[in-house]
Amino acid sequence: MDVNATSYEVVAQKDDGSCTYKGSLGIWLDETKAQEYVSLGIDSLYYFIDYKEKAGASVASFYLNPPSCGDVNVVTLNFDLGKYSSNNYTLLVKSETGAVVDNYPVTVEGNKCTLFLLK
Repeated sequence: MDVNATSYEVVAQKDDGSCTYKGSLGIWLDETKAQEYVSLGIDSLYYFIDYKEKAGASVASFYLNPPSCGDVNVVTLNFDLGKYSSNNYTLLVKSETGAVVDNYPVTVEGNKCTLFLLK
């Protein structure tokens, strides 16, 4: 019965617990953060969710003015949230050497692309 669920059915009459959700996270950085990474000698950024395998990558010196989800230069990570309408994760940012350079709590919401600015 939740219109934000990927399994939404208009004809649903009661909540039977079968709703499922997907969401995405659009990661971007502004000029200040890009300059910070470059000043540290960082060329590439690698993104990890909950300390697991690499989920995406970008060039450290590339920044955007406030973008929108789906922009070519926004790193977009997709999530299958299962029966949760939102879920919390840890986003790790590593340099090309594998060193952790940033660590953020992020929330992904169902049926939505959440833009996340690295600060």
